[in-house]
Amino acid sequence: MGDALESKMRKLLDLAGSLMVRRGHPELFPAILDSIVDISSAERGFIVAVDGERHEVTAARNIEGEDIRRAKEKISRTILDRIVAEKQPLVLVDAAGDERFNAVESVQSQQLRSICAVPLLNGDRLLGVIYLDHRHRKGAFSDEDRQLFSAFASHAVAALEIGRLEREVERQGEELEQSRRMLRERSSYDNIVGRSSAMKELFRILDRVAAVPFPVLIQGESGTGKELVARAIHGNGPRRDKPFVAANCGAIPENLLESELFGHVKGAFTGADRNKRGLFETAHTGSLFLDEIASMSPGMQQKLLRVLQEGELMPVGGRETIKVDVRVIAACNVDLLQLVEDGEFREDLFYRLNVIPVRIPPLRERREDIPLLADRFLDATAKETGMARRRLSAGALRKAMEHDWHGNVRELENVIRQAAVMGESDVIDADALSLARRRAEPPANGGVLSIDEYVRTVYETHRETMEHKTIAQKLGISRKALWERKKRWEGS
Repeated sequence: MGDALESKMRKLLDLAGSLMVRRGHPELFPAILDSIVDISSAERGFIVAVDGERHEVTAARNIEGEDIRRAKEKISRTILDRIVAEKQPLVLVDAAGDERFNAVESVQSQQLRSICAVPLLNGDRLLGVIYLDHRHRKGAFSDEDRQLFSAFASHAVAALEIGRLEREVERQGEELEQSRRMLRERSSYDNIVGRSSAMKELFRILDRVAAVPFPVLIQGESGTGKELVARAIHGNGPRRDKPFVAANCGAIPENLLESELFGHVKGAFTGADRNKRGLFETAHTGSLFLDEIASMSPGMQQKLLRVLQEGELMPVGGRETIKVDVRVIAACNVDLLQLVEDGEFREDLFYRLNVIPVRIPPLRERREDIPLLADRFLDATAKETGMARRRLSAGALRKAMEHDWHGNVRELENVIRQAAVMGESDVIDADALSLARRRAEPPANGGVLSIDEYVRTVYETHRETMEHKTIAQKLGISRKALWERKKRWEGS
């Protein structure tokens, strides 16, 4: 091996090592080209990135270490296309005198003599081409140069691929952190328990509702969790970092409700010894939840309508209006439209509030959620009291699922907590559930749950979070019996 070739090899190995350390970031291409041009005695060097039919010159340097302007025009496209097509290195001793290329316009116009082009291959995938030329010297590149630069290209591709993978990992890490940040900012529905089809539909609606600024009317029976839903709407919307204020209109005396909502000025009435901000002002830029909206008197309905229409309020005893920006989320446990038809609720206010209606299904329409809810209440009771965590027997769970629950989730919570606190064993039997004596309504399918329907409901509820052995124990049956039922369901 000659001294010149050995020197070239040593320099290329050093350059390859530098690439591995620096991970071949594309920003290093100009420096890489400067070294290659120096090592090869080329006049010019180009690195061309290849992506399908798209070719882009990512770096172009001359022997003086300067960038080459309009670099794409300085390369022979014909020779580049040959390298891309054949994926093989090419050395031309005299391009202008080579019968394969002497008629090519770019070779003639650029007066190209020596060319050395080496593909950058990652397996069979072509990433780019290192293209070197000399316009004034014939034979500037030898076959040994072709072999050396082909070997260097393998090191360069490895460094580039490692760098690409590291940047991809970094990008994915940034996306993951962004997702985590969004999740931290975005409230979840963890406080609303349910996997039933009725609840999945509710969650779908809430996702749409939360993103828009319009008033919402939540309708649902007592105990269904209307305030939880209101908080979820607020927590998942653009006002999540602003105040959420709740008021039960039915629990505030009529003569105090106006002051409570709109505030009052000093001296407005006996006992008003100072100015007081109302809940609308407190909720400014945030959300105000008005529960039992149907209990408002006609006079209060009119004043609320004005606030919704004008975006301003007048405190009790005041003379100047106050601008407020509040998203109103109203709720009621009666058919508000029926009250409108009966003349007991203002029609114009109803349509102001009912821009986006949300209906919460009663518990009897989502019986399959009862096991999940019961587990949530048993977990919470154990955590709050420090008592041992109890569980429902199969009979108790069956009894709970067949009850009508006119008090909905609130009634279920009270019954489960009472049984957990008063029970003396780890297992809560059916007799320990103090259920209200009301005529039970049939399940949605029109009859009492069969044993098989009951077992399947419990299994589907817990199959993603419990082992089969644990589910079988909860049901009071053997694991084999559960497997046999499961096979029968899958075969039906």
